[in-house]
Amino acid sequence: MLAERKSRYNPRMAQVKPGNDVVQPKVRKAFPDTAYWAPDVRTDAQGHAKVAMTFPDSLTTWRTTVRAVTADSKAGSQINRVIVRKNVIVRMGTPRFMRKGDEIAIPVIAHNYLDTAKEMQLQLEVHGLDIAAGSSKTVTVPSKGDGVAVWRVKASQIGTAKLLAKALRNEESDALEITFPVEPSGVPVTIGGNGAITQSDGSAQTAVNFPTNTDAAAHGLHVEISPSIAGSIFPALAYLTSYPYGCTEQTMSSFLPNVIVAETLKKLNVTRRVDESDLKAKVQAGLDRLKDFQHGDGGWGWWKEDESRVFMTAYVVSGLAEASRSVELNADAQSMKQKGAAYLEKQLANHPRMLPELRAYTVYALIEAGHTNQGSDLDTLFGRRNDLSAEGLAMLGLAMVDVRDSRVDAIAKLVESKVQRQGELASWPSRYSPLLDFEFDNSAESTAYAIRFLTKADPKSPLLDAAAQWLVLNRTSGYWWDSTEQTAMVLFGLVDYIAESKELNADFDVDVLVNGASVAKRHFSAADAMTSADMEVDLPAENLQGNSNVQIVKHGQGKAYWAVQGKYFSTEKKLYQAGMMNLNLTRDYFKLVAAQKDGKVVYQLQPLRGAVQVGDVLAVHLAVNGSPVKYLLIEDPIPAGTEFLTNEDSYNIVDRPRNWDWWYTRREFHDDRAAMFATEFEGRHESFYLLKVVNAGAFAVSPAHVEPMYQPGVQATTEELRMEADPSTDDIAAPGVHP
Repeated sequence: MLAERKSRYNPRMAQVKPGNDVVQPKVRKAFPDTAYWAPDVRTDAQGHAKVAMTFPDSLTTWRTTVRAVTADSKAGSQINRVIVRKNVIVRMGTPRFMRKGDEIAIPVIAHNYLDTAKEMQLQLEVHGLDIAAGSSKTVTVPSKGDGVAVWRVKASQIGTAKLLAKALRNEESDALEITFPVEPSGVPVTIGGNGAITQSDGSAQTAVNFPTNTDAAAHGLHVEISPSIAGSIFPALAYLTSYPYGCTEQTMSSFLPNVIVAETLKKLNVTRRVDESDLKAKVQAGLDRLKDFQHGDGGWGWWKEDESRVFMTAYVVSGLAEASRSVELNADAQSMKQKGAAYLEKQLANHPRMLPELRAYTVYALIEAGHTNQGSDLDTLFGRRNDLSAEGLAMLGLAMVDVRDSRVDAIAKLVESKVQRQGELASWPSRYSPLLDFEFDNSAESTAYAIRFLTKADPKSPLLDAAAQWLVLNRTSGYWWDSTEQTAMVLFGLVDYIAESKELNADFDVDVLVNGASVAKRHFSAADAMTSADMEVDLPAENLQGNSNVQIVKHGQGKAYWAVQGKYFSTEKKLYQAGMMNLNLTRDYFKLVAAQKDGKVVYQLQPLRGAVQVGDVLAVHLAVNGSPVKYLLIEDPIPAGTEFLTNEDSYNIVDRPRNWDWWYTRREFHDDRAAMFATEFEGRHESFYLLKVVNAGAFAVSPAHVEPMYQPGVQATTEELRMEADPSTDDIAAPGVHP
């Protein structure tokens, strides 16, 4: 056996070198869902056409679909199937992920489709993991049968694991390469700060202190500096497009800000950092999802599964209208918009006591969508103008701007009268979110709407520069704002400000120092501001101390917008509360034990104590207590050696408590976690889901986490768990077994 140990991320190998007589296989590692796509093949004069392609590495049945249309509108189609196979096939029982510190048993399985039994050499090369136990093995594999060798590997560092398995013979061989992530254990936490340096010779600094009881290998530090507000918005765009969930609001927020930013920068002749083909794909994916989410009444809810809501529908309707000015919407999107607008008009008629701010936003959405017959609603809202918040007034003003209402100036004066000045900064404070309907610091969104309106109604207002500065300096998460919804709304305001102010001047040098040592330098020019270029510095864990002082030094003319974000992972149980609001979360594991009742197989719940076995079915119970809130999210990481079972009804659990129920609006199973969403949370809910143990090993179970998605600062986590899984005596079950 050859065993090499090198530096981090270099391969750990455990294998017997094959003899010279074996066939060296091509490594299979490309497994796309679609093998080939050609939308524009043309036939010759005889109606013939040839297409050449190479099949991917999947050993499966591929279906070929051909559709043809002639110039005179005759059409036809044909489906054919072809099997891609081998006589010797190797597979692996790999997990979807591992966490640092996990150990797992990896079976390498050889299949023999030759006519006689064969001896095969099974090998496993491991990169990014350590071999804990196991060795290369020569096994006799019967004809039409399989043989197995097992390796036990350990995740000693965070990164990417790559496994290469081989089954070697002199007639035919096979090799398979699989990669998966090795994740930190714990709940991600970000710390840091942001600001702007306006002085010709100025500096700013912030401390990033990592807790001593966290994994230093999972620490990270990111610094970003931009010479203009235009550049500072791109991290927020990246946050929106990479957000892992896709409710109605997040679907709109994932592509609409990108569309609007791209169009604005184009008008300013700014070199865009937006990939046109990528943007087009995101828009189409968003439109497809919105079509699927639209309800029969024409409206949209937070998710497809709940009832239609006025704000969600108004956001989609206004967003589709805004997007149509930059990209061409197909017939489906136009139909969606019209059905949504009809729903909004019905809601306005049926709910005369609708919150005035929500009514103002709904009227604005309808006018944006081309429904300009909202004069009576504008009159009603104008009559109640003294009762409207600054955000509501701005929405009313935007609607009036669209229809050239002569009362715009009066609304602008009212908005300006509600401003709060803080030295050179200006904002419109708000403790209530009228669109999502809950108490929360909504000042960023309120200020953004005031900017959107004033750039159109009073573009020379001295408040605009001061308010834009306030927004950039109040990015509560370093690069974005409190939530996806608030971030999108702020970006709409900042983009309108950029289009009007053309704040794109810079001529200065920047030096970034960490604990007194320079880690990056750069000169920014007016050309950099025009191209919305920025400076990014990433320091990996090995270059960081527990306490890091980050200093940004600037020399020259212009404004340097900076943001510093440290990231670590916490495994502690924590509670974060805000005012009278609080949440608490508990998590318990149970084992399903089979029994007989009335001649049928039933299952009893047994609290999990000690090790489990491969093949065991586990019930994970989650209980949430706390203040009633809206838009609740629970994320529960799972052990690496398990897979979700989505058919809970197949398991008759006789002693399941009645309050273990499906109270959530939506549930999603991801590779490494379960996610549950509740549009309304009334103070206590319990639920459960099922897992099957499919790999032997020792696994960390990161803390579960609960929070209102749009109200950061109110959250709770559970404790970290450990799970031991022993091999079963008669089964080698394996997740993600690849052909």
